[in-house]
Amino acid sequence: MLTLSPAAAVFLAAVVLATGFLAGCAWRQRQLHAGRLALELHRRAMATLRRRYRRRRLLLRDARKAALADCGQALAAAQSRATGLEQALRAARERVAILESDQGLMRIERDELLAHTQRLRALEAPRTDKPPAAPGPTDETRRAGLAERSARIHELECRLRESAIRIGELESSLHTWKYRIAPLALHAKLQRERAAQARHGSRGTPKGSAQLRRIHGIGRVIERRLNAAGIRDVGQLAGLSPAEIANLAGRIGVAPTRPAREHWLEQARALLASGPSAAPQARAR
Repeated sequence: MLTLSPAAAVFLAAVVLATGFLAGCAWRQRQLHAGRLALELHRRAMATLRRRYRRRRLLLRDARKAALADCGQALAAAQSRATGLEQALRAARERVAILESDQGLMRIERDELLAHTQRLRALEAPRTDKPPAAPGPTDETRRAGLAERSARIHELECRLRESAIRIGELESSLHTWKYRIAPLALHAKLQRERAAQARHGSRGTPKGSAQLRRIHGIGRVIERRLNAAGIRDVGQLAGLSPAEIANLAGRIGVAPTRPAREHWLEQARALLASGPSAAPQARAR
């Protein structure tokens, strides 16, 4: 049996320990390298995600600006069209007033001429017992003048009827354009509010948004849709007109008559009037 001297045994043990230590260090080095590699991959993935997020955020901001600009242009064009219709309507009404005045004057003048002619004939009738003479130049002139004035009055009446028809068309067109402007104005208002919130970096939900669910008929789903449409608190909802809230109902996917049927505006205004100490109402079904 091979025996080792104490020095050799100590040396061999030292070699074994050193080999194990070096093997452990190598294993630790491999583990550290693998961890660093995984960390580097994670950092690269995070950097890629950040770049994508920034790109998408810029795209969304540009799209929102473009939508707001388009909505503003459409609203300006519609308002310009409505203004032009109002001016045309005023001009048509002024023309009608002028035509009515001219018609009244012509009728007065015609009536005066008829009365004057009748007086002359009444004065001339008793002076002679002879049969009436043939009409002279004066009678022909009067008849021609009366015929001309009658034709003028008829023309004025025709123009008055045409002007009345034109006024009706202008009023109908103006009403149509005002009806078109209402949703554009609401959309532009909501877009401006959302753009202002984005500029100020408001990412959280406003404090008053929780009050929306205190309105009977508004649950979590409707509240999220209202928030997406720019209505985040009771004050914004209470400030809408019936036409605006009917348009908003169509945008959030509910029946246009539902807000009026469930009295959303009245409930919102009652919550505003009662203040923060109002008792919570029953939640929506």
